[in-house]
Amino acid sequence: IEFNISYKKHDEGDDIEETYHHAKLALTYAKTRDSLAVVTYDERLEHILKEESILRERLERALSESKFEVHYQPKVSAVSKAVVSVEALARWHDDLLGDVSPIIF
Repeated sequence: IEFNISYKKHDEGDDIEETYHHAKLALTYAKTRDSLAVVTYDERLEHILKEESILRERLERALSESKFEVHYQPKVSAVSKAVVSVEALARWHDDLLGDVSPIIF
């Protein structure tokens, strides 16, 4: 079950359409978070959502163009000092974003 709440206080003199737009942005943000999210509109949300949109577009392009690299990291036994396995690490360099941390993608 998912339950998300967003709101933007409608201040006296605010345009109702803009207030609705801000509440909708907050809901969009809430839906990308936990299944039980309550989000209040904040001007930073527009910036966050724009950055996430750019990252998603660049990531989809990188996948379709095979822009990821695999780097292998040996795992060495502390006792025998022998390589016991290898860990595969995904790396992505984007022309616009630069080196993108795996934590981000």
